[in-house]
Amino acid sequence: MADRLAKLLALALTWSLYSLCEGHAGLRYVHASGGDRRVLRETGTPGTPDSGDTVREVPLSHYAWSEVVDSLEGLLEAALGPEVAYWRTRGVTCEDVVDTVTRLHSVFLDSVKVVLIRNNTWHFLHPASRQGATSGPGAGKRARSSGATPSRYNWPELEPTAFGECPQPCQAQLQAVYDTVARRLHRTRGAADPPYHLPDMVFVVNAADNMQRFGLYSRAPVLSLLKRWEVPWWGSNSTAPSLGRSPSSGELLAAMPLPSRVQQALDGAAAPANAAAAGLEDRGARSRAAGGGAVKTGRLGGGGAAGLAGSGRSSKRRKKKSKPSARRAMQQAARREAEAAAAAGRLEGPGGSRRPSALGAEGVAGSAGGSGLGTHSAERSRGLRRRQRQLDAATAAGTEGGAAAADGEGVGGDKLWDMVRRFVASRPPDLPPGVQTPNRLHAPPPPGGRGLHAKKPAYDMDLLLPTMAFVPRTLVMFPWERKKDVAFFSGVPFCPLYVDPHRVCPRVFLANLSSLRPDVLDARLVRPWNNKRLGAVGVFRRPVTLKPHPPTPMPDHARYRWLLNVDGLSASTRMGFLMTTDSVVLKSRSPFIEYYSRLQTPGSHYLEFWSNASDPYDVLGVVAAARATAAADPAAVAAAVAANQAIAARYIALQPKLLYARSALLAYHSLVPDMAQCVEDLAAALGRQ
Repeated sequence: MADRLAKLLALALTWSLYSLCEGHAGLRYVHASGGDRRVLRETGTPGTPDSGDTVREVPLSHYAWSEVVDSLEGLLEAALGPEVAYWRTRGVTCEDVVDTVTRLHSVFLDSVKVVLIRNNTWHFLHPASRQGATSGPGAGKRARSSGATPSRYNWPELEPTAFGECPQPCQAQLQAVYDTVARRLHRTRGAADPPYHLPDMVFVVNAADNMQRFGLYSRAPVLSLLKRWEVPWWGSNSTAPSLGRSPSSGELLAAMPLPSRVQQALDGAAAPANAAAAGLEDRGARSRAAGGGAVKTGRLGGGGAAGLAGSGRSSKRRKKKSKPSARRAMQQAARREAEAAAAAGRLEGPGGSRRPSALGAEGVAGSAGGSGLGTHSAERSRGLRRRQRQLDAATAAGTEGGAAAADGEGVGGDKLWDMVRRFVASRPPDLPPGVQTPNRLHAPPPPGGRGLHAKKPAYDMDLLLPTMAFVPRTLVMFPWERKKDVAFFSGVPFCPLYVDPHRVCPRVFLANLSSLRPDVLDARLVRPWNNKRLGAVGVFRRPVTLKPHPPTPMPDHARYRWLLNVDGLSASTRMGFLMTTDSVVLKSRSPFIEYYSRLQTPGSHYLEFWSNASDPYDVLGVVAAARATAAADPAAVAAAVAANQAIAARYIALQPKLLYARSALLAYHSLVPDMAQCVEDLAAALGRQ
């Protein structure tokens, strides 16, 4: 009993150290003197940041906004190309959007929600309440029929939530999308800030693991974080795939260039700029002017909070403020702004949209106690209107500023929106082999009736949004010759809920196998696996017990040559993190993809295991093949690593994710020609309920 208590205390102490050190038990961050690099050094280890025992980290927080916009042109085809071709061929109308909203607005409220973006403000719409005498069953229908003009489209009964809130239940991934994308929309912007506005639109967002494939039979695109896609996207191979080499030519993979500021930081040529994240400059200037002190900014991506030295507020006090409290404060401030704006009569929307007082029967939440669809949205779009007026004035005057703006470089220019418009309009109707041409007259099968309809296709046509809950913050390097020559994994023992040909839990299987082959594998579970089976067939039915290990910080993954990416309940979002290291990724075959997945070629950017349905032990052969490639063709291994790091730096850091998210939403809007009419009709329906 005493031994068991001692072990529990030791485990608790380990977890405490992990949480105090950002997950780095016994390790601390230091800054290299030659630039803005974060270097991980073992506590008490002497030496300089260039010593062989350190993990070098280059931050992914400093980007030139226009450079990121330009780079997205190389991502759009991979992320959205087949989907844009599919939906353009099929044709999407407001009726299709209404049908999709009707089918999905209440199926899985934790993760699937209807979103209305109006006047550059994001509103969640959830099923209308049916509680109480005035809102009982049929109340919404009675309200519509009592003297109100009937809606053109048969919208389901919806109601907007209060501004600043994701209605509960709200899955963490969905909350992260709102906290980043929606709040970037709502943030007050200066005239010189790069644009981040969106046109009015309504859509269904799906933040679930998507095993249910909610958008499979939808008549309009669904915006999802991941989806099923088992159609090869890399084309026919003239040669067998080889790590670090092109499958078509056999040449070394040509890595895309790193963003210029990331490259400068990597080369040690950039001056220290700890608080120079894009979009935060004038906020820092205001803070310095107000408090007279320096500004410390935490790393972007949801982990660090800005600490204001000399501002009179304690950073500890801010950290204690919970997210729900912050959202309530934001909501109250928004309502106060709305009341003040209503009193001042400043409620025209961007581009000359009507004031709420002119909406008549459409009066959508005109009072301050409502959701603020009319009042708050218009107030928050003042910066957008100001930039638009400047652009209109410059264009009318025929000035150089107007010409520059028309090219996307001026105050009101929007290169990204122009790029997305051109991409959607010019995308040829070609679909990848294996994807069927859509039939607009084809009716989806009724819900349920399993086994009564044809086999589901091997692909979904959802438009992919980025996962915002997990954002890489640094590129991580460690000398190859000092890396451990084993395949490493550290994670929670999640098991896939989709059908797996091996019928074995892969993470637990690898952890058990690593105890038998420590020369090849080092797979660790961070939670105990007590007397449970590895799988459902054969010898895997025997129960095993595996002890938990402390979590391994992501930078320390770079201390291993081979990193395992293994599906959990569905796809694993750690792939983007592993790509930031200078180690080789070994990925379990998965039916799911993220928005950047089609930039990579299996067998070239990474090696696949768990791909032989009759051999769950194929990971041992894959590690042996990787070792052989490293010995015979080290340049190819370096090329694979460089290609993955370039993709991560260009497209998976926070700033690129934010811009890609806007691109995906703009592409969705462009696929529905009558979206403006659709939004007006929905706003009218909401105002009559």
